[in-house]
This record gives sequence, C-alpha cells and structure tokens, in this order.
Amino acid sequence: MTYRDSGIYGQFINAARLDAWTYALNKFNPPRDQIVDVGCAYGSWAENWRNLGFKRVVGIDPNPDIIEDAQAVMDEVQLGFSSDLPTHFPTNQLCAANGVIVHILEDEHSINFLRDIASTLTEDGLFIYSVLNADYYYNAGRKEWFGPNSCVRTLETQRRFAAEAGLEILAEIGTFIDPWALKETEFIAAAEDLRKEPETYQAFIDLASLCRGRSEAPFSEMLFVTRTNRDRIDS
Repeated sequence: MTYRDSGIYGQFINAARLDAWTYALNKFNPPRDQIVDVGCAYGSWAENWRNLGFKRVVGIDPNPDIIEDAQAVMDEVQLGFSSDLPTHFPTNQLCAANGVIVHILEDEHSINFLRDIASTLTEDGLFIYSVLNADYYYNAGRKEWFGPNSCVRTLETQRRFAAEAGLEILAEIGTFIDPWALKETEFIAAAEDLRKEPETYQAFIDLASLCRGRSEAPFSEMLFVTRTNRDRIDS
C-alpha cells in the first residue's frame, strides 16, 4: 500500500518503498511485462508500478468495497484471496505484496498466504513482499508482538514462514527507517516541529540509501525477494 495521500509521513513511506523496489528490480532485473499485486487494495500502487516500468499491472484483493476503485486504475483486478490466485493468475513471473502480511495474524494463515503465491511462480519467477522488522518497529516495543489489530514479527520468524511455504529468500532489502523507531531518535515522535519538516524525513531517506543492501539494521521494514525453493522441488 501507499500512504502518499496521508501527509508528509505518508509521502516519506512511499518514497522510501519506491527506492527499495528500484534497488530490488535493478539487482534482479525481472521481466517488466506484468506484475501481480496481491492485496492490491484500491490500486494505490498502480502508478508506482507503472513508474517502475511495468507494462501491465494486475491485482487481486478480498475486499469487495474497493474493487471498482482498483479496476479504474489497474489493467485487471480480481476479487479473491491468495487461495484464488491460481485460478485468476496461475502462472506468474513476478508477484508483489506491500504491507499485506503484517495484517495476517495467525502463523498458519501467513504461511498459507505465501504458499499460495509460491505455487503460481514460474521456474525463474520472483515473489517480492514487505515484512516489518520487529527490532526496529516502534509500535512493537522493539520486540516480536502478537495482538488483535496488528502483527509485528521478527525477521527470524518471517524467514521461517518463507521456508515453510517453500520459498527461498534471495535478498532482504530495507525499505524505510522510521524516524522514531530508533531509541536514539525517538524524541522526534514528540517533537511536532520536527515532524512537520521535510528535511527530517529526507535525512532518513538518505540514511536508508546508505544502509540498503548492507544491513537489516536499522530498517523498520524489509523487502524479501524470494523464489520457489528449488531444492524442495527437486526432492
């Protein structure tokens, strides 16, 4: 999802995620013929996908209230869950899920979500999806947290989910560094003057560019670049 319409912080998140996707696409260079946005919501990333060079932008989402909005900005949108993906988009070179798995609370459902998508990938297909990094996510209290309205897990747990779903992680790429997720800079959360300044967020965008591809710290969110685990297929 994108938050670019929700003020300066949303614009920061969108810019940082776009930088991460640009990094991932430059590193792995998948075909740009089509991208399947799983959990596309109202098509909030349609423009971003096109700006990243994708010729055809399609998606699937289980919410019937937003399908018409998504269909207005994407080339094709289907109503359904990840389990319906093999029916609507059975063979894919690239699938994406931004800000989706964090909303899946149960371990088993998280693994099934990943497994559903993995089942549609071509031999060289990629699935790129975002996960929150509990160690650097402010609302998690910097620890793995399970709750009724959100689910922030450690990268170790997310790696286990990927493995159990039959996915091999090729890269872990940082997206954004939350200005108040670090102990040393959490004072920014209470500093209204700093939260209104574009320069505050630009500093963290620049820091992310420096750290991206080198470290998982201090990113609040990561992109997992994955493919179907070939060893499991061979066995």
